[in-house]
Amino acid sequence: WRRSVVLVQPSTIFNLNSRDLVVEMAHEGLERPEMILLPDDNDFDSVIDRIKELDVRVLFGLVYEEKARKLVCSCYKRGIAASTSFVWMLPGWYDDKLWWNYQGNGTAHDCMDSEMRDALNGHFSFDYAQLSPDPNFINRTLLTNKTVLEVAAEFQNRNNMSKTLNVTETFKGYSAYGYDAMLSIGLLLDMAIKNYTKIGNRDRIDEFSYEYDDVMTLFNNILMSEDFKFKGLTGDVQFYNLLRSEERQSADGFIVIRYVQAPELGGDDDDLVAQNEDDNPVAVYDSANGKMKWEQPNIPWTTPDGLRPVDERTKELIYSNKSVFIAIAILSSFGITFAVILLTFNVIYRRHWVIRKSIRRLNDIVLYAALASYISIILFGFDGQFFPFNQTSIICCFLRTIFLVLAFTICFGSLLTKTCAEVLERFVKRPFNSLIIIVGVFTYGFLLLVDTLMLILWTAIDSWEKKQSILKDDGKAIYIREKCSTGVLWAYAFVFYKLIVLVVCAVATFVRIRIVGKKAAVGSPYIDLLMSFTAFVLFFMVFAFTFTSDAGEQYGLVSGGLLLLITTILCLWFVPKVRATEMQIYDRKILY
Repeated sequence: WRRSVVLVQPSTIFNLNSRDLVVEMAHEGLERPEMILLPDDNDFDSVIDRIKELDVRVLFGLVYEEKARKLVCSCYKRGIAASTSFVWMLPGWYDDKLWWNYQGNGTAHDCMDSEMRDALNGHFSFDYAQLSPDPNFINRTLLTNKTVLEVAAEFQNRNNMSKTLNVTETFKGYSAYGYDAMLSIGLLLDMAIKNYTKIGNRDRIDEFSYEYDDVMTLFNNILMSEDFKFKGLTGDVQFYNLLRSEERQSADGFIVIRYVQAPELGGDDDDLVAQNEDDNPVAVYDSANGKMKWEQPNIPWTTPDGLRPVDERTKELIYSNKSVFIAIAILSSFGITFAVILLTFNVIYRRHWVIRKSIRRLNDIVLYAALASYISIILFGFDGQFFPFNQTSIICCFLRTIFLVLAFTICFGSLLTKTCAEVLERFVKRPFNSLIIIVGVFTYGFLLLVDTLMLILWTAIDSWEKKQSILKDDGKAIYIREKCSTGVLWAYAFVFYKLIVLVVCAVATFVRIRIVGKKAAVGSPYIDLLMSFTAFVLFFMVFAFTFTSDAGEQYGLVSGGLLLLITTILCLWFVPKVRATEMQIYDRKILY
């Protein structure tokens, strides 16, 4: 309960008060008090994220009614309410006492009445007291040699009010403060007249101006002196020490603090009610001497389930499901074995015309990329449940990302290289093997350059280090996922880029079919087209899986999708070559 945040609607009055409040909170030992300016567009998501990141318990709202109702509702929708151990501190001077329930043009909120009652149940409101709560106060003699009771009667008569004198109801709004303000001005001028002739030779009325520096200095010195004080309607009025940070006082009189609760079940369903009436608040703060008087120190506050609110939420780390990780690791091991078998087959039959014609070097590169992909999938399953985050594990996080990114580039760079080389062979009088080298250098060079630049930007802007993200907050516990990086948007950028590469591969293959024809190579271009299309669908499906919030579910779906994608690519690319080599098919028509 020593963690708090001040939520401020940008305005001159609130800005000044909030800065002063944050300084005082820090001076009194509250933990990391922070001021947050509220956006004009009423989109409070970033504000609520910051509140949860700070793990505060007390929320000070320096806001007007319209923004207050939207702010409270938005926070409630995200789990910030009394029922989840949060406390609101809000102004009590709103004109509309049903401000929380008002839904007019442009001021509606998305919460039902019952939700707003739940959100505001148990909040504290702060209001200026027009008169001192001391019952003997009405008989005190003011600076005008009149008692409070006499001033109230005169005020009623002047305004043709009811002849039944009710001092509390007489002074509404800021009328009592207006009375004391006029007394302050009168006393200031009276004291200034006595001192004015001492500061210069200007003693004629036509030589006087409020804008003279010496006049303003004189007024300021009088207001801040110990001699400037009097008994007013709002209490003892003085400005001495108002600007001294070590002993802050003000001329605001008394502040009434009320504890506002929703009605009990079966009660009035249309209003929030103050537990204490005006003459019996929870506490009264006398700003003239900086003292707080607690009228009811034992506040009966419980959450709706009848329990005391928790002082601090526990933090629980969420890990990937260990069983899912073991299953993915076993399947990835099978994939690694499959890729090694194909690589061995490529070496053994490297002189076979089917393998030679399909460009063995490119095939080997694709298999190396598949091996790197399978390994990266296993590495992505390692988190804090296996080893603590340290510098070594951060490096592992970076390497597994590089493996996966580069593996995809190498795999489909090979397909694009072979396809473009076959098209260029029709127009350029160069040996096919030399064309493969030239096209491969340009293709791989461009794709790897883009990957490198994106990885450099990712590392520079969002450094690789241990970071935590909140997955869920039920009010009593925060569920956290530890990561090496928060670069979700960077990951999506890579996915989008790879999807574009897949589309380019498909288009290039279609152009190859139209220009070269289906008899140009042993490997059918339709298989390449099918491979690009299948990879696009599966890759898009994997991308969709990343939007799930559950850590274990996300790892299982994404890793499983990547396994299916890589294995499908290997099968489409190599199984026809293996079958053709084993069956010793030399008739290209039959092979196609």
